[in-house]
Amino acid sequence: MLIRDFREKDLVHVSNLVVETFNRNYNPEFYISLFERWKRGFLVVEDERGVVGVLVAAISAPKEARILLMAIRPEHRGKGIGTMLLSEFISRCFIADIKSVSLEVRVSNESALRFYNNQGFDVISLLPSYYEDGEAGYLMRKAL
Repeated sequence: MLIRDFREKDLVHVSNLVVETFNRNYNPEFYISLFERWKRGFLVVEDERGVVGVLVAAISAPKEARILLMAIRPEHRGKGIGTMLLSEFISRCFIADIKSVSLEVRVSNESALRFYNNQGFDVISLLPSYYEDGEAGYLMRKAL
């Protein structure tokens, strides 16, 4: 497995992974604009067959990063790829003098809640009706 910066040639693979994971079909310009804003916050994981994971983040406030999405192909979950990807991202945040990382998770996504909790993220607040379908979310944060 190789963790590296996003390249524009990854766009179709990243888009397909996001559709598969979150059932969200974002305009390709969405990904390009996020990459242009903070290149070091857009990582992919690839194996010999291609992209198997992605993490996209943005600077949300001075010295704070926000993970906008993180997805691992279903057949690659539970193999430590998400942990490696998040660890690489946190290392990059340290180098960039980021002091905290935040993200949102659906209240029903127990596996993601467990994962982020195990990675040192704490639930900060409940976000009622946060998602388009009306489901609530949790705001989670990790101090670095």
